[in-house]
Amino acid sequence: MDRIRVDDGRATEADLAPRPEAAGLARGMTQPLESLLDADAMERAQLLVTEVVTNSVLHGTTSEPIRVSMEARPETLHVQVSDSGPRFEQPEVRRPESGSESGWGLFLVDTLADRWGVHSDGDVTVWFEVDL
Repeated sequence: MDRIRVDDGRATEADLAPRPEAAGLARGMTQPLESLLDADAMERAQLLVTEVVTNSVLHGTTSEPIRVSMEARPETLHVQVSDSGPRFEQPEVRRPESGSESGWGLFLVDTLADRWGVHSDGDVTVWFEVDL
């Protein structure tokens, strides 16, 4: 069951079932923050959260929810996506082969986020920031 919460107009968080629709729901979580983001930050945030949640759906190994949180801080939008999938370290990201239909998610995060990282502490969390 999906649960999305908006906190004080500066933050949203959700527990999303790991299914294909989760990416669209996560993208929609940016809407309550729209007044705080310019068009570029909004577009990048929507694309990046869609890619990271899609990775959680595709590579997660359990039926546990995907946890998504977004917080508009004074100078950045901080987004975290956590799941209970297999641990991994922040990879060296390379551009996928031209015409490839997969492998673009972390490439886009690496290219479009102002900062990003991965940490594994029981769950796997991919986070990124978009400067406002």
